[in-house]
Amino acid sequence: MNVDSTKASTYPFAKYYPAPKIMRKLAKSEEKQDRKHSKFRNNPNKKIPRKKPAKMNEELASTEKAQTSDPPTMGLGAGLLEKVKDIVHESSSSSKKPNNEVKSAPKKQSGKPSGKKPESRKIVSSPPKSSSDDNKGVIQEKFKGKENKTSGSRKHEKTPKAQVPSTVMDEKALTKPKKSKKKSFKKSKDDKKIVPEKQEDKEHQVSAPINKSSKNMRRKQVYEMYYTRQEVIEGLNSGKLFKGTLRILDNHRSAFVCMEDRPDFYIDGPIARNRALHNDIVVVKPIEDKNDNGNSDEHSSSNDEQLMENEDGDLSETEQKLESLEINEEPTPKVDNPRSRAKVVSIEKRNPINTIVGIIRAPGWSTSNHDNVSTKSDYAIFIPKDKRMPFITIHKNDLGILKVHDWIENILNHHSKLFAAEISKWSTYSRYPMGVLKEELGSVTNVEDYTNALILENGFSSQAFSREVLECLPAEDWRITENEIAKRRDFRNDIVLTIDPDTAKDLDDAVSCKYLGNGTYEVGVHIADVSHFMKPDTPLDKEAASRATTVYLVQKAIPMLPSLLCERLCSLNPQVERLAFSVTWKMNKDGKEVGKRWFGKSVIKTCSRLAYGEAQNIIEGKSWAEGVGKPIGGNHSAKDVEETIMVLFEISRKLRARRFAKGAVEINSTELKFQLNEYGLPDMCEVYEQKEANHLIEEFMLLANRSVAEKISNSFPANALLRRHASPKERQINEFCKFMEGLKFHFDASSSFSFNDSMNRLRSSFNPDLVELFENMAVRSLNRAEYFCTGDFPERSDWHHYALSFDYYTHFTSPIRRYPDVIVHRLLENALKQKSPNLPKKLCSKYAEHSNEQREKANTIQEDSQQLFLSVFISEYCKKRGVSSMPVTAFATRIQDRSIDVYVSQYGISSRVELLNDDNVKTYKILPDDSAVIIKKQDDSEIKISLTDKFQVYMYSDYSRTFFSVRCSLFPKT
Repeated sequence: MNVDSTKASTYPFAKYYPAPKIMRKLAKSEEKQDRKHSKFRNNPNKKIPRKKPAKMNEELASTEKAQTSDPPTMGLGAGLLEKVKDIVHESSSSSKKPNNEVKSAPKKQSGKPSGKKPESRKIVSSPPKSSSDDNKGVIQEKFKGKENKTSGSRKHEKTPKAQVPSTVMDEKALTKPKKSKKKSFKKSKDDKKIVPEKQEDKEHQVSAPINKSSKNMRRKQVYEMYYTRQEVIEGLNSGKLFKGTLRILDNHRSAFVCMEDRPDFYIDGPIARNRALHNDIVVVKPIEDKNDNGNSDEHSSSNDEQLMENEDGDLSETEQKLESLEINEEPTPKVDNPRSRAKVVSIEKRNPINTIVGIIRAPGWSTSNHDNVSTKSDYAIFIPKDKRMPFITIHKNDLGILKVHDWIENILNHHSKLFAAEISKWSTYSRYPMGVLKEELGSVTNVEDYTNALILENGFSSQAFSREVLECLPAEDWRITENEIAKRRDFRNDIVLTIDPDTAKDLDDAVSCKYLGNGTYEVGVHIADVSHFMKPDTPLDKEAASRATTVYLVQKAIPMLPSLLCERLCSLNPQVERLAFSVTWKMNKDGKEVGKRWFGKSVIKTCSRLAYGEAQNIIEGKSWAEGVGKPIGGNHSAKDVEETIMVLFEISRKLRARRFAKGAVEINSTELKFQLNEYGLPDMCEVYEQKEANHLIEEFMLLANRSVAEKISNSFPANALLRRHASPKERQINEFCKFMEGLKFHFDASSSFSFNDSMNRLRSSFNPDLVELFENMAVRSLNRAEYFCTGDFPERSDWHHYALSFDYYTHFTSPIRRYPDVIVHRLLENALKQKSPNLPKKLCSKYAEHSNEQREKANTIQEDSQQLFLSVFISEYCKKRGVSSMPVTAFATRIQDRSIDVYVSQYGISSRVELLNDDNVKTYKILPDDSAVIIKKQDDSEIKISLTDKFQVYMYSDYSRTFFSVRCSLFPKT
């Protein structure tokens, strides 16, 4: 279960997290931003001053003054490479189009990692737009020439709207310009219906919003001005405004503002988000009127316009095209309560952005036609890898290394390269932010380049530790002195074991068990004593605090501590003396404590190191020689070690059963395991399986963490660093329960006890592979566990850990790879010595906040790394077998208008099978209750797929949309 599984504030990490340039640039006033002078196209050396109408001068002056008093603004959240449909540019039907208006472009990117440069260019022009019509519950015909409507329109936006065509338009129509004004006709391939081409073009053309013959143009205000600080304070005090954390979903449109003490607010679309980014702390105003789109109060007027110059006309056109790419494949959540909808009116705290990683595209680019390039605009398009980030427009003068005379050709030659970018400004009059291109990061299809980009994007450093940090380390030949041993409890003659993954290098926990007679055992958990080597406020300590966690990728790890500590002096390697911090309990075989707990510094010497699989062999009854076969240190026999493992296993079973009986939630999250060859490519991929040996270690680590949490919180009720897990919010859990109701299963989530009872009933009602999906969905419906300072939550009921059903919990057992554990070690030592905590409440809160942020980023990198290697694994599988896709078994989990959501249990991933875009699907019919879909193939044979049905799909690696991704199709990919 990974339920218990955001940049640092300036203090205490200012030295290691200086204010990013992006934040300093955004702190500039919009007055300076909006005064940027444009250049005449015919005379680039001549600059013109901006002239504002007298009436508008006063309005804009007050607007700019108010805007600069708020925090700098960036982002509205949408990478959207995975969420966009094909887009066709506006038809340039006028015969006045200049010859240089269209530029050559590269071929489409290869479907496999290659990194090769484009080989050819061709002239293309912008075709007309078309629309489509989807009807649910009826037979849906797919036409080559006539398209279905999409839901990409946005009623609330004041910028001109570009219509979006269907994804099945004849590809030739996208590249061939019209040669005659004479009315022509074309036939649909399937229904033979004649469609007048000219009439179709006329219906779908988008009128130009700007008079391009004029030197000066007006642009409407897109976003509201932020509330003043006084308005925010008054609104929060009166209960008219609310503050929370913005969470943007991958479908770009949907976002929620999460708060501790009330239900979430739904933020409907980017305009209502008002330039706020994922994880920003925002102030929102509830929207009472369902027709209110979040852009209509006294802070903004639909008639507000800004006098722009010729260059900004190019920007407006670019923004139109980008806006037309923002199509929602995910359904928009239904919000019944009007008060649950809101709009952002202020940014209280920005979630600092490290680096925005993505790709650069020339003006005119679209997802349907990679070859389309236009020279009408001076703005390139930057597409972030993170789907929650916005498209960024970059002026040709801000392209960094790509800034050359023939800048468009230079961009085309870097089609398969990853870049870093920064947002430089974002005006209330601009639909998208403007930015600056920074360094090149490598090839988008190179595994190591892509991995390094993941690390950089999330603000971690993979560079070697500095000289100042390394100078804090002990000597290479360091040994434990007799004086140090005399200060500690000696466990060197006890049976002490480590049980870890077979690839682990940082062994920070060990267990022991000794029989005391009369049915009593002393069970011990021994944790590496990192705090002995890492003193507070040293460069080593500050570096560990800034990193906060070790980052685990598929092929490597980015350690929190130098290797001398994490792999050698602190790691509890077998048959060597190590310093430890220990907790012991006197208990019987039922796992009930029958004596006092003991906490203290110790010295240990593990007799053997076991992998989980080897410990599992002993649990399943194999002998040491058969199941492990490793030498045993000390004077311990194989039989003694086997008996120790079995006693620990029996006690852990009782502890586990008792924990669930008290309301703990058992949910297992999916983790992929890869086997890499000598070239670093994956030869094997499978879901990591949790076994009884894993549960053995888990239970004793949970017991140690809970015991230490009780000790330090009782000693320092206002200064302890603990870990809490709030009860799930109504919206989150209701969505999951509603999903289960659709499968005719009643899921009761009124308490953690009923939640776990429902999970147990679910396990006995569905296929085990489907249960994995439901467990993953259940995890996502819960809140995230978080570190906190006890002084920030005076009510002890707020300290509760919902998933574990503990009143007190912290992290003590992994100080090699988690900085909060180091803090807890220091607090425990001070508590045992009855000293002050030596940790001010404010500093404790800062550590908690920073550790939460770093932990979330580390989890993101780990998940992205697994998806990267899964994509490469599928690509290598297909390459070796000469096929285009991999057949796998999937379960239907949701049936929608144009697709089927599936779960592939073999790799623990959810995906989507598109019906509308599959050439093998002739027609399909969805049953009225969404319980099944009947598909007619091109050969007129029919198949029926119902919810929870098991059927075959085909997985393939898709690089055509630029980033590593895995997709599914109903039939083999051609």
